[in-house]
Amino acid sequence: MPGPAHHQGNRTLDQYAASWSQAHGGQPCPPLKAWAMAHKGKATSEVDYNPEDPPEAYSNATVHTRLTQYTEMAREVHGTSWDPSTEDFDGEIIMRVGGDPSKELVISPSHTPTAEHRTDSAQLRDEMEAKLQEQEAMYNARLQEQQLLYDARLQEERAMYAARMQEEVQRQMQTMFQ
Repeated sequence: MPGPAHHQGNRTLDQYAASWSQAHGGQPCPPLKAWAMAHKGKATSEVDYNPEDPPEAYSNATVHTRLTQYTEMAREVHGTSWDPSTEDFDGEIIMRVGGDPSKELVISPSHTPTAEHRTDSAQLRDEMEAKLQEQEAMYNARLQEQQLLYDARLQEERAMYAARMQEEVQRQMQTMFQ
């Protein structure tokens, strides 16, 4: 492989993006832009992403090929106005462009939804749904319990009021007929 693999050091892609953004006046640095620039220079250097850059601009010529394939496919899917420097990764497109995973054509594993991640997401969604249903059932049970307590108190107060009214009527009747 000609040249270094990338210039992000031991930082994650997100950390590289944050460093680049900080070094460049807080400019946004979406993942694709960060990935491309990490293959051009250090975050603190004067690197910037330009989709028109030739393969020689990158530390590894395969980076240009990957970016070109990804950008072309993304524009087919999202339209010609799609700008790779402002958008997040589209995992489906990465998987389509990547082809055989053994050839390591995936742009960034940390931003790529794999089949395992999709399974985990579906499983997580199912677990969350089950928890929500459980919480809803608990809430409804508490609500029903509170409603029963309220109804019992209301009946008790009505009975006390009726008893007081009866006593008052009795007292007034006695006073009238004495």
